[in-house]
Amino acid sequence: MSWWNAANKNRNLAVGLVKHAEGWAVAKVEALGGGRWQLSAYRWLASSGSITEDRKSLQMLVKAMGLKGLPCHYVLADEDYQLFLLESPKLQGDELVQAMGWQIKDLLPYPVQEAVVDVFSVPQSTVKASKTMVNVVASPQEQILEIAKEVAELGLELESVDISELALGAVMRMSGAHPRGEALAILQPGQGELLVFSQGQLAMSRKFDLAYRAEVDEPLPSEQLLLELQRTLDYYERQLGQLPPAKIRLAAKHLHESKLDDAFKQALNTPIELLHLDAQWLAYKDEAEDEFSALLAAGGALRGLLAKGRLVLADDADDSERGVA
Repeated sequence: MSWWNAANKNRNLAVGLVKHAEGWAVAKVEALGGGRWQLSAYRWLASSGSITEDRKSLQMLVKAMGLKGLPCHYVLADEDYQLFLLESPKLQGDELVQAMGWQIKDLLPYPVQEAVVDVFSVPQSTVKASKTMVNVVASPQEQILEIAKEVAELGLELESVDISELALGAVMRMSGAHPRGEALAILQPGQGELLVFSQGQLAMSRKFDLAYRAEVDEPLPSEQLLLELQRTLDYYERQLGQLPPAKIRLAAKHLHESKLDDAFKQALNTPIELLHLDAQWLAYKDEAEDEFSALLAAGGALRGLLAKGRLVLADDADDSERGVA
């Protein structure tokens, strides 16, 4: 009976794992029921520069955090995959994946035969789009096999390999996303990315150069950032025929309210605000040398719990409690 209780409890736990050149981000997320969740543990392990030493340290960390045997959802770093937004032929399933793999073969830095390719649809808004679009993601097959090996050596059960855009989408969904759709702008040193979500799904992503180093007292490059955000939203609305998002939320290291004045927040037709997370995140701020990696790791775990039905959106949970199908 004690074994059964432990196994049943573990069904509501998931591990998110992210590897960057600078180190590893490890998050343990628990589904509490009723659409509630908590970040039970988070650690950032800075790389020593030695792959062997890092793996030993990570194994010790997994053991110390009590993660062995838990389902693991690995989130690829940006440099580990390519993401394309393309027009879709009228195909489905494996035929669609094969067709899109053929379309991107000249866009990859390696032979498409050596890639793992997947496709996920772009949600259709109430505005009728002239084209059916899909997101196509590709990653080297050898890399995916190496990830499976690494996770097994850690004593974790690999359940999925995800991409950062979808992991961040899970964070957005579980932190009060607007039903009409929202956009998330991620600002990193030298680069920005705008992710647009609709109906809880990724509708579009666009990366752009940004003169920003993400330092503590560095002001935002407001004019450049607003221009890139507007360009992306114009394409999203005019070319893809989608409804504009209800708001844009910003996330970056050392980003706080003092960097956003009222003029900046209201400069576009779409309001801009910070991505505010639950107070529970504050307890792990000191651990997160790379706060973006913390979001990715937690997002990977959230995606896993959502996919397994262990975690539902708050509105869905309320409907379930009322007996509404």
